[in-house]
Amino acid sequence: MNSDQPLSHVSSAAPPVLCVDDEISILKSLHRLLASSGLEVVTAAGGEQALSLMDKQEFSVIISDMRMPGMTGEEFLQIAAQKAPDSQRLVLTGYADISSTIIAINRGQIQRYIQKPWRNEELIVQVKDSVEKYQLVKQNRELQTKLSIQNSKLKEMNLQLEQHVTKRTSQLRNVLKQLEKEHQSLLDLLFNFISINPNLNGHFAQHIARTCHLLCVHLQLEPKEKQQIVMAGLLSQLGLLGMDTALYNKPFHELDGSERQQFLTHPAMAQLMLLPATHLALMSDAIYHQFERYNGSGSPDHLVGTDIPLGARIIALARDFWLMLEKLGAHNDSDFSNVVQQLKMQQGSSYDPVLLQILSTLSSDELFGAEIVSSSHKELTIEQLEKGMVLERPLYNENKVLLLPRGHVLTDASIAKLRQIESRRQKKWLFLVSSAKASVES
Repeated sequence: MNSDQPLSHVSSAAPPVLCVDDEISILKSLHRLLASSGLEVVTAAGGEQALSLMDKQEFSVIISDMRMPGMTGEEFLQIAAQKAPDSQRLVLTGYADISSTIIAINRGQIQRYIQKPWRNEELIVQVKDSVEKYQLVKQNRELQTKLSIQNSKLKEMNLQLEQHVTKRTSQLRNVLKQLEKEHQSLLDLLFNFISINPNLNGHFAQHIARTCHLLCVHLQLEPKEKQQIVMAGLLSQLGLLGMDTALYNKPFHELDGSERQQFLTHPAMAQLMLLPATHLALMSDAIYHQFERYNGSGSPDHLVGTDIPLGARIIALARDFWLMLEKLGAHNDSDFSNVVQQLKMQQGSSYDPVLLQILSTLSSDELFGAEIVSSSHKELTIEQLEKGMVLERPLYNENKVLLLPRGHVLTDASIAKLRQIESRRQKKWLFLVSSAKASVES
């Protein structure tokens, strides 16, 4: 190997090599050899002088003799390891010093030892390898420092992002709550169109919706699915608003063939009315398929069994249950049992057997709407209402037109409006409210 040519992987920017020996001739030899190979070299005639130099500058490699008067090589290298842990430490030793060199390697964290007399080519290779290792250690430490700084910045950015997401999520939730209120108000408005129509029955729609709710609860459906099915039950007659009143003023069994076909298109008309509200697709499908039969003989698509949307199967059972009760004219336990038995005769042909089984387990109080009032709720007159109280049941007028929905937070304006309406009524209202304060609606 040509010792006059520096290795390509050793950077000229590396700190100098420090050579420590009490023999001046050894120092001169090391300086001449290493300098001729392209390395910057600094020499020290003992451990004390070397430590003084280390206080002033950094060294990539430290080469020290083991046997020196005063501070030994072992003592010096042990202190040097503490002062400059990244510097690579090499020790020059004779054969007789091997045992003490091993101790020094352990205590001074020495990377290599060079036995005297050395071979120039081997010494240059070892020193340059040590310089490269020093550079790699420094680069690695710098990268770790940069990475630590970047990680800190990333943590800060993540924290800011998390705070932003939390804030944005809160804003979106508020928007969704407002949209949900507006969505519910729209559905309430559609129900009012049914209730205010003298040829339709708002009470009947409410009975269907209540039964749908009970069946959904027993099926443990998700809240959003349950809400859409219940609203589908409430609006199951919506399509009749666009039909000739003569069609639904007569009992279904009195309609002729063409009239029946026309009557059975009212769910399709409701679906068209709800088509722009794509988020109500489940509700729309439930209304559209309400005249399917479990055995596939229904309309409009002759779906069979569980291919019929669950909401449609629920509405069909709830609707026909109340139609049969309406024919009997009275709502008592005996009527309830008789109707359930009649429905069971069509189990598997017209109705879902699972839903029929659930219906048969419901109590008459549940079906006929006996109200269970929580201890936290109060029934109050108009004079006792206060701003911030929450309605715990919807408020209807005599024609079953919805005036205020359940959950409405009373304001001074809404209380004043209610007083104005009640002043024109013969019968006074009793409002079921909770005393929990809520944010006043804007």
